[in-house]
Amino acid sequence: MVLRDAAKSERLPNRALVEVKAEPALQVGPRAWQFTFTAKNFSAEAAKDVELQLKVDGVVVSKGFLELPAFGTAQKTLSHRFDGSGTVAVVEGVLTGDALPADDVRAVVLPVPKDLRALVVNGAPSPQKTRDEAFFTEAALSAAGSPVRAVTRDTEAAWREDFSAYDVVLLLNVEAPPMEVAAKLLAFVVGGGGLFLSVG
Repeated sequence: MVLRDAAKSERLPNRALVEVKAEPALQVGPRAWQFTFTAKNFSAEAAKDVELQLKVDGVVVSKGFLELPAFGTAQKTLSHRFDGSGTVAVVEGVLTGDALPADDVRAVVLPVPKDLRALVVNGAPSPQKTRDEAFFTEAALSAAGSPVRAVTRDTEAAWREDFSAYDVVLLLNVEAPPMEVAAKLLAFVVGGGGLFLSVG
């Protein structure tokens, strides 16, 4: 192997994305993620207004700008909220191009879970919020970052629902259902649906 000094010992100007960190951004909303990119300047000259693009599956969804000191680093965080269809996304950070484009891009592959549909069956409704059987469950399921889309019904309305339209059925302090409803619930669970039971 022969190594040749293509730069002839000169420091050639170059910028690079050297790291990316991906984490949920619950403050933005459900299915939102934030991506923190670290860029490095290998040049003796500072670089101003260096554009950083955030791409999801090849489409630019957000932009930001970096100030890179000479031989220094800087970080930029960009966020994106995914839809609830459930997917695997390729997320890229792309710096303004320079003479060495290979290190101007950093990518991560991110599995984005789909929304879950839940039928909450309230077996003991009450006009007093804290005594209502579904009050705390609804609050938990609607919290920031929750992937659950819940519908609440009393037993009379719930037993008319098509359970196959949901991923999980929650029975909260519900009396034993009629035999035909129990058979529908059994078929729902055998088919892969989730069933959650809670006593009063």
